[in-house]
Formats: sequence, structure tokens, C-alpha cells
Amino acid sequence: MSPLCAAQEAIELIEQADTLRVTERQSSVALLKKASRLTLSPYEQDYLNYLTSFHVAMGGDISKAARQIEPLLSRHVSGRLALRLRATLLSLYAGTKEWEKGVILVNELATIQKEAPRDTDWYTARVGQIFFFLHLELFDDALQLILDARSYPEVISEELNCRFTTYEFVSLKGLHSQRIDNVWLQKLQNTCDHLTPNVYTIEYVVSWAELLNERKDYQSTVDFVEAHWEKVSQLNYYHLFAELQEFYASALFSLGRYQQAEAIVNELVNNPLSENYLQGFLNASMLKSDLAMKRQNFAESYHWLRIASELRRQEQKSALTKRLAIAQAEFSLAASERALQSLSKQNALLESELSVSHQRMLNTYLVVVLSATLILLTLVSLFRHRQQRKRLITTANTDALTGLANRRCFTETVSSYLRDIEPTTTYSLVLFDLDNLKWVNDGFGHQNGDWVLQQVSQCISTLESPSVLSAARIGGEEFAIFLRDMSANQAQKFAAQLQQHFQVIDTNERLDSWRISASFGICDTQTAGVQLSELLNAADMALYQAKRAGKQQAVIYQPANNAAT
Repeated sequence: MSPLCAAQEAIELIEQADTLRVTERQSSVALLKKASRLTLSPYEQDYLNYLTSFHVAMGGDISKAARQIEPLLSRHVSGRLALRLRATLLSLYAGTKEWEKGVILVNELATIQKEAPRDTDWYTARVGQIFFFLHLELFDDALQLILDARSYPEVISEELNCRFTTYEFVSLKGLHSQRIDNVWLQKLQNTCDHLTPNVYTIEYVVSWAELLNERKDYQSTVDFVEAHWEKVSQLNYYHLFAELQEFYASALFSLGRYQQAEAIVNELVNNPLSENYLQGFLNASMLKSDLAMKRQNFAESYHWLRIASELRRQEQKSALTKRLAIAQAEFSLAASERALQSLSKQNALLESELSVSHQRMLNTYLVVVLSATLILLTLVSLFRHRQQRKRLITTANTDALTGLANRRCFTETVSSYLRDIEPTTTYSLVLFDLDNLKWVNDGFGHQNGDWVLQQVSQCISTLESPSVLSAARIGGEEFAIFLRDMSANQAQKFAAQLQQHFQVIDTNERLDSWRISASFGICDTQTAGVQLSELLNAADMALYQAKRAGKQQAVIYQPANNAAT
């Protein structure tokens, strides 16, 4: 085969794989493998790598797909592939919740779109922007992008029309859920159901099932999911199918069909891809706990609650923190763009005046002023960036309610000490839960429950000791303290002091004199090991024993019989 024919075959294989990527995924992957064995130009190789990454994402590993696409951006700053790379990566950032990267990418995409023709790739890039805004819950902004795209005279494909209609529905659902009626379902089905089923044409199925569940119309959820189950499962797109499984299982549970619900949940949590779908695994863990509670299997229920708690720490961030980060990033980008536009206009005006007057002195003066302005703007921008970075670091390391370190900061701090541990040094971990905080929330309100958490945190902060290396709130009512040069027995005395401080907190006005107490689990590096995971597990076992023994006490982990005493 001549080099020309080989090159033609390569690009034909890649384009055919692109056409089939959302309808016949296995065929598309096979074509890409065949093309990879041919000699490719740099552009063709990047095109192939992009499609391969797309399939990795559809298979469930969106983090890996994002890492594969990111290096390609610098080589494609305009044109068709530049749009597609950024649109796909923007959707992946929504999945991995890398909001600041996404905001920057939105602006890059908008800049490229200004110079690009309004063809299918242009509209597909717009879809990526809308998808990102929907995950940020910026429903108004998403709706404006949809209306803007529809205002152009260019005719779009039926599939793109289906996607815009679906995202319009999701935007309106986010803004005015109560106004959505069955007319919308009919509109979605008329727009999408006659098309070849793929990940884009059935997106609305998941959103409609979510709406029914939110309205507690569980029987309708079950009927709707079962009517579309086969069509969704045949596509073999993990995240889409897993989302539908969640709503289906939740509705079955609410209807009392526990065995069916558990079968669905087991399929989800046992799938290896669930590790890359933390939100889905979190929801499934909560449902597993509820199912175990129904069977009065409290140990299993506790086990799944612990898993859900850990996943929640990984998956969920404060909505306020997320919005603040995005708002700051958007403001920074918008301010920079306005400054550059202003400077550009000033420069044009100055050049016009100089060409007319030919005044050398004025020319020198204006150049100095412009340079000083640029330097000043640069210094101000750098200062704001550093201040913003300091605020973000503080926010990322601090629990917003109590002011203590959060779990991520605690984990990093303790791990750094354990990496350099000396044989003669003993560290202890004190893990404790507040007793009956749920009862306080139910009986006195969540505001008073938050007050209890704040009072306890103040007690921890007032116990000034050189042995305290880190103190953190690592869960709802769960706290951890890491101590240096203390054995488990000494740490137990420390816990007793802390318990005494809790007992003297004045609760007369807020809690009708109910006394605050906690259950403590304690271990040290001599008995539990020098890995953070080992210490946490040992302290957690001891805490569990303290709870079972009647609460309001401190239990030390004993490894000899793998139990706490």
C-alpha cells in the first residue's frame, strides 16, 4: 500500500470511529485500535488519542480521561479539534468537580468560539459549556446559553436539538421544579425518542426519573425506569446506567420492596467502576445502611454508614465554598479582560493623538503613564491573586462551623509526622463522638446542635498542651486529636480532662441543663502501628466499644485479642 493510501485509510478509520462513538461503542474502539497500527500524522495521533480518552470516560474512569486530554490542549488552540477537546474536558471537570479549572476552560472555549464558524462542533462546544454550568447549579446562566444558541439562524442536527431540549428541561427543573408537568415529558420524547439511542439522546431519562423521585412519586419512578431499562442498559455507558439504578433502587425502597432494592444496590456497589463514581457509591452506601436497619442488622448498618461518611468527606464540599471559589475565579478573569480592553482602547486613542500632534514630549509622557499603569495593574493583580490563594488555602484546611482543622488537613498533618517517626517517640490518637447529638438536634433544633459542636471545639482549643499536634472535626459529631510523647494510658487521662470540660459547659439556657458528654476511642503507635489508616481503624474499634458499653467513657484499643478494653 502506498503512503498516500495508508494516510487516507488512517483518517477514514478515525473519522468512522468518531461517527460510531456514541452509538456503537465497541465498533468504534475496534476501529481506533486498527488505526493505531498505521503511521499517523501528529494531528491524526491527537485526534485518535482524543477519541480513545472519550471511550475511557464513557467506561467510567473520567479522571483518567481528563489526564489524557489535558496535554493535547497546548497543541490545539484553534479549529475543530481545539473546540472538541475543551468541550469534552469541560464535561469531565464537571464530573471530577474541578470547578476552577472548568471556569478557566469556559473562557478559553468562548474565545475560540468567537473565531470559529457556527457548525456542529461549535454547537457541541456550547453544549459542553451548558453541561458544566448545570453541574454548578448555575441554571440561569445555562438557560441563557441555550437561548443564545437557538437564536442563530443555522440549522442544527436533530441530535443537537435533543441535547439542547434536554438541558433546557434540566435548567427549568432546577429553577422551577414545581412548574414541570407531563407536557415536558411528551416534548422530550417527541424530540429524542425517534433518534438512534445513544448517551445523548437518552440523557433526559435520568433527569425525569430524578424529578419523579424528588416529588416522591415512587411508583411512577419505578414504572418509568422499567419502561426505559433495556434501552439504557444496552448502551453500556456506566455513569448513565448507574444513575438510573440509584433512582430505581431508592423508589423500590420507599415502596417497601426491599429485596428488589437490595439486588439493584448490590449490583452498583460490587461494580469495580463504582470507585470512579463516588457520588453514586455514596448514595448506594446510604441505601445499604437503611436496608440493613430494616433487617435490624445494626452492625452492617453501622459499617455502611461509616463508608458513606468517608465518601461524603471525599465527595461533598461546602456549597458556599464552591460558589465563592467560582465567583472569585470568574471575577478575576472578567476583571482582567476588562482591564486589557480598557488599556487597548487607551493605547489606540494615544496613538491617534500622537500621530496628529507629533509632540515627542507628550509621546514620552504617555508611554511612561501607560507603562506605569500596566505595572500597577500587574502588581494589584498579583496581590489579589496571593490574597485569594491564602483565603482558599485557609478555607480548604478549616472546618467552617467549628474553626478546627478539617479531615483533609488533619490527614496531611498526621501523615507528615508519621512519615518521620522516631523509634523512641510514641504518638497517640484520640477519636471521640459526642453522645446523643442527634437527640439534641431533634429535641432542641439543629441551631443548638451546632452550638454544642462549637462549645466542644472551644474546649479542645483551650486545652493548651505541647503534646497536641493536630485537632480536627472529621465528621458530623466526630473529632480527632493527635498527641505526641503520650502513651494510650496518658491519652486516656487527657480524654478524662476533656470530658470534665464538657461537663461544665453551661447548658441551662439552651439545652435545659442537659449535660454534654462524649465517647472516646484511644490507641497509640506502640500497639496499633505507625500507619494513619491503622491508627484510625484501631481508635474507631475502641470508640465502637465505648458506645456499646454505655457511652460517656474512654476505651483503649488492645491488640492482643483484637478488641478494645
